[in-house]
Amino acid sequence: MVDDNTPAAATNTRPVQQESKLSRRRILLGAAVSGLTLLGGGFSNPTEAAAKKKKPTTTKKKVTPKPTTTVAASGAPTGPTFADTQELVVTWTYTASGGGRIHNPYVAVWVEDSSGAPVAIVHLEYQLDRKGGKWLKDIKRWFRVDESLVAAGMQTSAETTTQATRLPGTYSAVWNGKNAQGALVPHGTYTVWIEAAREKGPYQFTKETITIGAEPAKKTFAPATDLTAASMELRTKK
Repeated sequence: MVDDNTPAAATNTRPVQQESKLSRRRILLGAAVSGLTLLGGGFSNPTEAAAKKKKPTTTKKKVTPKPTTTVAASGAPTGPTFADTQELVVTWTYTASGGGRIHNPYVAVWVEDSSGAPVAIVHLEYQLDRKGGKWLKDIKRWFRVDESLVAAGMQTSAETTTQATRLPGTYSAVWNGKNAQGALVPHGTYTVWIEAAREKGPYQFTKETITIGAEPAKKTFAPATDLTAASMELRTKK
């Protein structure tokens, strides 16, 4: 809004003639400086000019490769192997902690050899739909193991050893002693992993070693949060 008491001349107070003079001075000054630069190489120090022309060096950031999991070799063993008459039974108890609605846990059981390479996925349970598959990565270590098996040309265990999730309770899974390639594993020391996770609940895992041989063997796992008990037994098939 314009104040009625303001003189009309005050709305355009910039002197046009003075502005024109200032513009001409700027142009002339710029031309003079350009001429001196062309005649005498300018006012800048040659060393400084060369430094300005020099392209800045860039340091490449080192990328640390992600650790990879090696799949156990599939060559035929030369010594004694897991027998067709044997089985390894893994049993665990899942007791849900906390209150409110308890979601069924995702559970994975698998075997690794003495070097830490995956040998076989024994058991996997998760919500068998598209939405449920989205959360398989929450079983963190199993997810990396399964990716390594797929990278080695084998089927994902999500297609071969799965079943739907179950309520908290005590359950078992049986390993027939065969690796991901379908061959019986040689005698030796193996590590069995049990891993579990659920929505709005804890993530946990427990592991234990067992010696696969001709003799029966039993081992008890250390409890881990909701995995309150677990054991395994190498025995003759019943």
